[in-house]
Amino acid sequence: MAPLHSRRRRPHRHPPTYRHDVACNILSAFDASLYEYGLASLTKHEVEIKTDSHITSLEKDRLCTKEDGKIPFGMPIWNYGE
Repeated sequence: MAPLHSRRRRPHRHPPTYRHDVACNILSAFDASLYEYGLASLTKHEVEIKTDSHITSLEKDRLCTKEDGKIPFGMPIWNYGE
C-alpha cells in the first residue's frame, strides 16, 4: 500500500452554486472596481451568476424562476439587497 502522503486525491467536487439576481448585473450600486472584485471572487469560487432571474417561488427542494422553471437545490441561501 502506498504511503498516505503519496496517494492521489480526487479533486473535491461540490454541487453547482448559483447566484440569482433580478437585476441585469450584480453590485450595480457600487463603483466599477468593487464590481470587478466581486465578480472575480464569485468566479474564482465557481459561482454561476444568473442575472435577469425572476424567482417566483421557493419550494422544499427547488427554486422556481420565470426564466428557467424549477431548479433543484440542496440548500438555499436567501439574501435581499446589495
